Amino acid sequence: MRSNVAQNAESRQTSASADVSSGGLDALRRIAALPRWPAGSSAATLQSLLAEEATLRDDLIAYGYAMDAGDVDAVMEYFTDDVVITNPRGRYQGKDIVRKNYVYLFQQWSPTRHVWANVIVRFPEREDEAYRASYIYGLLSSPAKAFGALSSDVHRLRKIAGRWRIAERAITDDLSHSISVFGGALEKKPDL
Repeated sequence: MRSNVAQNAESRQTSASADVSSGGLDALRRIAALPRWPAGSSAATLQSLLAEEATLRDDLIAYGYAMDAGDVDAVMEYFTDDVVITNPRGRYQGKDIVRKNYVYLFQQWSPTRHVWANVIVRFPEREDEAYRASYIYGLLSSPAKAFGALSSDVHRLRKIAGRWRIAERAITDDLSHSISVFGGALEKKPDL
């Protein structure tokens, strides 16, 4: 009987790139199957890529904070000029169009909260290009409706002038449910 580690190593893709445009569970799985690092990387390169992976994870959370704050200028700092975003509403190409999309979203949904989970990062061929894939759970509310949604979120990133930027992003809407919005404390203050 072979170990899971051996089986996982054998099932990894031999091609070191992945199509992220379709998003969804299949794209998440394709990215998970990519090599974690470029073949033949030195110990120093692997150490450097571990630091880059931590940066990419931190950037994802900081991006979420900017998004939930409705700060379109901060959000746009995470994208390349030629970014392509595909989501259930369509395909948006170029930073100007993507900015308009976020302005529209921020006008429609306030407040929002987003949480990324099961985040995976891969540097399959080069140190300046990466893939990041995750589940995203978002809570969105507007005067008309409020809901929670679970989606896949897939990014192809490039490091430009020392900063990681999203060159391509695909988001799916997989599951959603309605929520109630209220303010204040969840429970009464105890008599102490």
